[in-house]
Amino acid sequence: MTETDIASTLELSRKAIEKARVRERRMERFESTRLVLQQEIGRGLQLYNSMDVMRGAIEQSLDVPGVSASKIIQTCLTAAKNSLLVAFDFSIEDHLDGL
Repeated sequence: MTETDIASTLELSRKAIEKARVRERRMERFESTRLVLQQEIGRGLQLYNSMDVMRGAIEQSLDVPGVSASKIIQTCLTAAKNSLLVAFDFSIEDHLDGL
């Protein structure tokens, strides 16, 4: 079996390689977008979790007589610290002054 028209075979090969490269770039963009979305979903879930934790802390604080608003806020932030760090895109190892 021999090729009768090398030029058309080379052109067909070039087009196939170009299509493969385009597909590869699309797959890379898709994977990049997927990773960003996955990170953002995780941050959103941690924000939701921190709100739930703080709601629980507020509910419990309301049963304590004479507790100040600043103490309730401090308790909320302390209880939700890890979730808030992730929600605000900090590493868990990062420390925020005042929490």
